[in-house]
Amino acid sequence: MADEGPVRITPGAEESGLANMVADLVRQNLEAHPERSSALAGLDLWLGIDATDVELGLTLVFEGGRLTVVDGILPRAEVVVTATSDAILDMSLVRIGRSGLPVLWDTAGRRLAGRFLRGELRMSGVGAAGRLMRVMRLLSVAE
Repeated sequence: MADEGPVRITPGAEESGLANMVADLVRQNLEAHPERSSALAGLDLWLGIDATDVELGLTLVFEGGRLTVVDGILPRAEVVVTATSDAILDMSLVRIGRSGLPVLWDTAGRRLAGRFLRGELRMSGVGAAGRLMRVMRLLSVAE
């Protein structure tokens, strides 16, 4: 695994389009918005992503100011997001307000909230909700 700066993909996960998409989103956001690096610094969270339509699982390991994308959902994952790959992509389209919370009153926010209410997007381990909001800030491509 070559040093790729603050975002790395482990062997095994590098074949996954979803793993590469998530890693690229975070890399591009950090390049375009250096102020978002504060969301990465000090973030300690193991986040599982279960993309049901493509039968693929990932764990995003946020530790030591880095993100490591690992193949499969590791038992240590504190939060697991279960959704279709489209719903996971929708998470990156949601704007994050000044409060650090997702903006739910625009089109992207309403779409994500609707997916959540219809059960198309589920989360377990919501005790880590505050840290999950920092992850959403890292993934959001919306201004």
